[in-house]
Amino acid sequence: MKKIVGIVLSLGLLAISAATCADTEEPAETEQSVEITEETTSEETETSETTQAVIDVTVTVTGNSAEYIYDGLEHSVKGYEISCNDETFDVSSVVFSGTDEIIATEVGEYPMGLSADMFTCSDEAFNATFEVTDGVLKINTASVEIPESKTFVFDGTEKSCVPESEAYSIDGTNTAVDAGQYEITLSINASGGYLWSDGTNEDKTLSWAIEQADASEASVAVNDINIEYTGEEITPNVLVGMGGITLERDKDYTIQYSDNVNVGTALVTVSFTGNYKGEASATFEIAPVSYSVPKSHSYVYSGEEKSLDTEEYYTYSGDYSGTNAGEYIATAVLVDKTTTCWNDGSTDDKQVTLTIEPYVVTNAQITTDGESTQIVIDNGTDLVEGQDFTAEYDIDTDLEIATVKITYIGNYTGADEVTGDVEIVNENEHTFILNTRTGKYHYNYNCNGLNKSNPKNLSEVTATIEEMHENGYSPCKLCNPDDQYE
Repeated sequence: MKKIVGIVLSLGLLAISAATCADTEEPAETEQSVEITEETTSEETETSETTQAVIDVTVTVTGNSAEYIYDGLEHSVKGYEISCNDETFDVSSVVFSGTDEIIATEVGEYPMGLSADMFTCSDEAFNATFEVTDGVLKINTASVEIPESKTFVFDGTEKSCVPESEAYSIDGTNTAVDAGQYEITLSINASGGYLWSDGTNEDKTLSWAIEQADASEASVAVNDINIEYTGEEITPNVLVGMGGITLERDKDYTIQYSDNVNVGTALVTVSFTGNYKGEASATFEIAPVSYSVPKSHSYVYSGEEKSLDTEEYYTYSGDYSGTNAGEYIATAVLVDKTTTCWNDGSTDDKQVTLTIEPYVVTNAQITTDGESTQIVIDNGTDLVEGQDFTAEYDIDTDLEIATVKITYIGNYTGADEVTGDVEIVNENEHTFILNTRTGKYHYNYNCNGLNKSNPKNLSEVTATIEEMHENGYSPCKLCNPDDQYE
């Protein structure tokens, strides 16, 4: 028996939101009846059923990725992106059960660990197939630029070739003050996540330098002043400075002297060394030895020779010494006019005068016989008539007194003239020793005839021989006084 089953399908237009697969809203149905007649050989009951279709979709999940350069800090990446090949699929219906964050510090590649079994769809209207691309956090090695060699110029401050860094270690002299050549070896900190910019981790050797400062403009000053000729090399102290710094001899510079013996301009050459280079120079003057100009002198006549001062550095021409009163003029001449000079700066010959003043006679003892005069001055000197004085006589023979006008000349002076009364001396008079008891007169007390005489009987008598005879005295036969005065 053929059975006809009639099935009525209710077709409805479904409004599906593309943003959600979990919550769908069914719009009102518009029914259409379709009658299907089917013949069967069995008796079947005609039924009517209503069904809804399930949509297959592919959901793509892409984990977020990030890439960093190692810097010793903590870095992370989190989350994922979802897309679907069906615009009606609501991605918010995707349910995730897992971890979607990566945190790391060290160099490396760290996967997020996403997989398809971590994702499900809560919307039964869709049959979702998940295609998952895992996220990755990459921390790459830090690229360190290879330091370059450096060249500095010495300035007294500390210099360094490369800065300190955790990216590398430094072996060798990296810091210095003095001029010179230095070398360092840099070892990259590969274990710490660093790599040289050339992609290697091999040690790098650098040579660096501090050059000598150019001191050719340094100040050079000769400390000593009033430098005079000595006949030997003169090496005065020198002060060398640069940039406010006083440099040190034999450490920073050496000195060479030239033209430093004779009078004139000498040269100091400073050759720099150590932290400095170049040369500088200064001059200094070697002056002639300065001597005092000989002084003129004045003396009073004494009968001794007088002279001007003498020194080995000059000689005299002309009269520079004398004994008699007068003026002596000499010329002082420097022995070496190239190395000596007078203290007035000149080398000209100098006129010098020696003056001997006449002796001023005072308290003279004057004796005269009217024809000649003897003068003994206060210093005991016997003056010579006609040489030391002149005498004009005015004689009073009755009184045996002569007035003598004395004029001192030559080496002596006093008043323009000296006058005075003097006793006339008889040149025939002599002094005898008279023995009043015997009546004999003797030449002096040394006569042997007086040995036994009583001193009370002896006296000195001044008279002529004739007067002694006239007075009845006779000469001693032992000393013969008359013969002594003939």
